[in-house]
Amino acid sequence: MKSKPSAQQCLSIAVSVVLSLGAWLFFWLLHPEWMSFQEQNQLFLWTGDYLWQRLTVAGGLADWMGEFVVQFFRVEWLGAALMGVLFVLMQQAGRKALALTAHRSLITHHFSLLVSILLPLCFLWLLGDENVLVALPVAVTLVLGAVALMRRTRWWWWLLIVPATAWAVGGPWTTYYHIPQHGPDLSGWNSEKWELLRQDYLIRNERWGELLQRAKEHEVKTPFWSNSVNLALAMTGGLADHQFDYWQSGEDALLMTMIRDNVSNLPTMEAFWRLGMVNSAQRYASDLQESILNARKSGRLEQRIIECMVVNGHYDLARKHLALLKKSLFYRSWAEQTEQLLGNEAAIQAHPLYGQLRRLRYKENFLYNYTEIDKMLAILFQGNKQNKMALEYFLGQLLLKGDAQTFVQALPWAQQHGGYQVMPMVYQDAVQCMQSRQLPDTPYGQYVKRHFNEK
Repeated sequence: MKSKPSAQQCLSIAVSVVLSLGAWLFFWLLHPEWMSFQEQNQLFLWTGDYLWQRLTVAGGLADWMGEFVVQFFRVEWLGAALMGVLFVLMQQAGRKALALTAHRSLITHHFSLLVSILLPLCFLWLLGDENVLVALPVAVTLVLGAVALMRRTRWWWWLLIVPATAWAVGGPWTTYYHIPQHGPDLSGWNSEKWELLRQDYLIRNERWGELLQRAKEHEVKTPFWSNSVNLALAMTGGLADHQFDYWQSGEDALLMTMIRDNVSNLPTMEAFWRLGMVNSAQRYASDLQESILNARKSGRLEQRIIECMVVNGHYDLARKHLALLKKSLFYRSWAEQTEQLLGNEAAIQAHPLYGQLRRLRYKENFLYNYTEIDKMLAILFQGNKQNKMALEYFLGQLLLKGDAQTFVQALPWAQQHGGYQVMPMVYQDAVQCMQSRQLPDTPYGQYVKRHFNEK
């Protein structure tokens, strides 16, 4: 007969179950934006070459294993479950590595169990720095597993285990950080930073109503926040009525100028894409990808770059990028479907998104300075008077920069082409401010006082 598990074994099993469920719920329900950010800063390829590139460098195996896990973050519940499994493996490896020395030292089984629980909890806190790679907890788990294995094998096996483990996990722990030669920020799950990344996550999944609801509860006074909120307002038809009900950062509140990192311009890229400024969207997506400092590709950004190429008819270039995505797991199906569109003009024109963007985009290519973004929006609207988003962004940009004269001259566009039954609240507010000797205490009046120092 099989013996019943001891109380110690039951406790260990209970700890593992609670830890795995806790990690699963933490990432799935509380911080899905963490998974989204990690996934969009890498592109795992199912090829022998990709694996070999990792194995030929110290720490490459842990790096490859971490990226293997991260690719599943595209399916949120599954990715979170894998993080739960990883945390349990770390905890169990740590417990066994400590428990094996219990009979030779003062370390008790209960103490080793406690320490093994604290270890994944420390890493949970460390992952609050978005630049810490999943490869780091993977590497620690491999080391702890190797220590536990060494205690159970003859000493001559150590001659194989030690160098193999050292090669698998690499050298300094900074290997497992997005920014080379830098270490993690120990501030944990900083609320403002993660609120901005949550906005990007909601934009990526087009959950506009949820983004606006959170914006009412969590205000983060940055251009990123304003760009995200204004995009959500535009996508839900509320920009012309409610733009100044939310905090506006200034002239960059609708569309930010280029910033060289892998985060700041994400909402601007998405706004350019939906406006029909396809070349700007592609340029921002390319720069965002090139700004991933550990030189990884991004499935999300590759997808947007390809879409821009399809709209612009650059089929040969699109095909090269699609060949890369076809080597991935979660982008393969999309890549194969998109490849069928290449060269099929009728299918692209009939496509609900690509066909629309072809009708909205500029008819000629030209360069412009960021300071002329309002003029660019006006030209975009003039090219297609059905581009209501371009109209509202144009008028909103004039208000942000305080160009009252041009705004008044452009108001007939809103009356003729906006499709409004009554003049939107933002435009009424702006006209009232322009006609008043003293600025009223209205949303736009407060903005003008704050940014132009008028009393």
